[in-house]
Amino acid sequence: MAKSTDFGATSTKPPVIANTTNAGTDKDIVVVNGRDVYVGYNHAQTVRVSSSHDGGHTFTSANVNHNAQFGWLSDQQSSNRQCWQRLLLVGGLYQNGGAKGPVNIYVSKSSDGGNTWTETLVDISGSPPDCSAFLCGWAFLGPGTAMTNDVAGNLYLLWNAGNVDKGPERIFYSTSTDGVNWSPKLDVSLAPAGVPQARISSIVGTPAVYCLPSAPRLRA
Repeated sequence: MAKSTDFGATSTKPPVIANTTNAGTDKDIVVVNGRDVYVGYNHAQTVRVSSSHDGGHTFTSANVNHNAQFGWLSDQQSSNRQCWQRLLLVGGLYQNGGAKGPVNIYVSKSSDGGNTWTETLVDISGSPPDCSAFLCGWAFLGPGTAMTNDVAGNLYLLWNAGNVDKGPERIFYSTSTDGVNWSPKLDVSLAPAGVPQARISSIVGTPAVYCLPSAPRLRA
């Protein structure tokens, strides 16, 4: 990755190598909190985070998921509720059986700067709706997460999920103060029953939380 200290006018050359792999990676996400830099990404069936605590000069890498199921990194958030405590949370999902099985929506937490991770299951969704008629890839309409925090360190999680396999999905919302214990999920979809929703994002204001859902749009 490249680093700029002058608002993008110049950047480090050559870029710093956070990690190397012998296969493609996907869904890279960067979170910066002071001199702590976290790069999350998918590698085959593994979710990884490369962490730096010297401003991005050197990195160490660790696996987030602890089994061989498919795992995608959907969102990542760094929070410092106390100046001495590093807290990094990653929201994502495990997909079973080529989009044919249930989807486990989870949050992973590291309190030691990204060296070790623990997972909390938040919800289980049915398999995603089929859109092969529109030449979509498998799990194209599958669940995803969006997570953020406010200045007090409270965490807000949004995700889309379905109650039945290949059925319409709704958008759900939950909060946490520690990344482990989450409030009961709340359906925040405004669409009529049976209308699918996906592609979520969240914005935190004071004192409101804004959810930006949208219905999937497909083109033949």
